[in-house]
Amino acid sequence: MKPIPREQYRITAVKVPGKGRLRLKYINDYWIEVDFAPLIARGGQLARFADDQFLVNHRTREHGMYMDWPGDIAFSAETLWEMGTRWVNKADELSLEGMGTPKPEFKKQH
Repeated sequence: MKPIPREQYRITAVKVPGKGRLRLKYINDYWIEVDFAPLIARGGQLARFADDQFLVNHRTREHGMYMDWPGDIAFSAETLWEMGTRWVNKADELSLEGMGTPKPEFKKQH
């Protein structure tokens, strides 16, 4: 399998549903949900992800290829995609219809 081109990992929208989770929309119109519980459990600076106000205080940069938070915490869009535990049908980001099915492959941009 060919590697996915890095430029296709771009976040275009962010929602914070609460409880240490983010919903991220990618350039392919799919939404994924990232649950930070494993990082929160490690404690230290990463425990800040349990605070929804902290999650809201994000910044995307380099056209959606990275997300930053205060305290020099940053993740690439590719890493967040891999951390995503759920993905959502692109037609309805709130339905969570895609739960339990594999995340889609990125399509090659023409």
